[in-house]
Amino acid sequence: MRPSTASPTRREAPYQPSQLKAGQTRTLTNFKNEVAPELEPVDRERLEVYISGLVAGDHINVPELVAGLPVEDEVRERFAEVITAALPDQDFEMDSATAVNLLKNKRFAGDNGLRLSVPAQFFGVMVEEQPPGDDGRWTITIHTRDWREK
Repeated sequence: MRPSTASPTRREAPYQPSQLKAGQTRTLTNFKNEVAPELEPVDRERLEVYISGLVAGDHINVPELVAGLPVEDEVRERFAEVITAALPDQDFEMDSATAVNLLKNKRFAGDNGLRLSVPAQFFGVMVEEQPPGDDGRWTITIHTRDWREK
């Protein structure tokens, strides 16, 4: 039997890297969607940048991830519970090839089957988001020169 070469603090996750990246991204995105209406626009943008950086990374340490969240302590504690339940391993390597695919486009879903996919590099100039007002509805403005049914 060969001795283990794994670092004592870093374990290989019992999942395929692409499964972890997709699961991590889904958990982070769901969390962002849940807290977005509570945040000011600059705080939403800060959280978006932080999450994109995590998705692009090749290593995840859950305690560091939680500690670095640019949100208030109450929100951070809620997230710690969610991410710990979703990712039982606290320290693991990620698959960078999957990150490229996940970060290429920003995908959204809305009421009545609405779907929107925008290349990530153009999102900021093409889409404006305003969080829900008193009526509970997001206001989304799309800027495009070309608009046609497919």
